[in-house]
Amino acid sequence: MTNNRIKSIDIVTVIKVAGAFIALLIGSGFATGQETLQFFAAYGLMGVLGSLITLVLFVYLSHTFMKLGMETGIIKNDGVFRHYLGKWIGTGLSWYTIIFIIAIFAIMLSGAGATLNQSYGIPVLIG
Repeated sequence: MTNNRIKSIDIVTVIKVAGAFIALLIGSGFATGQETLQFFAAYGLMGVLGSLITLVLFVYLSHTFMKLGMETGIIKNDGVFRHYLGKWIGTGLSWYTIIFIIAIFAIMLSGAGATLNQSYGIPVLIG
């Protein structure tokens, strides 16, 4: 099924979306290899199976969400949540996601402050 609203694919937009998606999924844990070691390699062959399952889930869910966005015109995460979970649960999950991201940001800031303090002796509040 094709979407009549899409006339052509802009390669620059594809590269931007792919870059943002890769940055989200890979992050610093995969870049340093620590996440891979801790989550997959430590379990031997079962870890390899777990990484393959993760790969399949990433590909399937990415395809599903992008296809949904193209077919329905949904451009924000709350639209996806509402589509699959309904108005109330979808809105609740959307708010939960926002609060969770803000909390993670605060934790990352505190970790950066502690690192600057430990490495350079900068007071924690400045870091």
